[in-house]
Amino acid sequence: MNFIDDILARRESETLEFKERFSTEVIETAVAFANTRGGQILLGVSDNGRANGQRFGKEALRDYVNRIATATEPVVIPAAESHATPESRLPRKSPRKSPRKSPGKSPGKSPRKSPGK
Repeated sequence: MNFIDDILARRESETLEFKERFSTEVIETAVAFANTRGGQILLGVSDNGRANGQRFGKEALRDYVNRIATATEPVVIPAAESHATPESRLPRKSPRKSPRKSPGKSPGKSPRKSPGK
């Protein structure tokens, strides 16, 4: 089993989110991960862990990272990489816990917190 197959075999959790496409939900999730223990967001994957066949090139990854950075304050800049699967190339974004004390937020939204915290 390769790296991506291992991740796809898991379920979503406090540190792993699957998103079918880039949207404001991805930005909100990146902020939530940056405000907690960090995590991974896989684009092009349904909630049940199935890759949907989308392909993401370097330019798309750069655009997504820039959109997250410009929509957040303090700025959240996730690490982003693309991984090949038989169905597609999946971008993986890994917002890490922010070293800053003040929580990041997306415009018009309050930071998401993990249940029970």
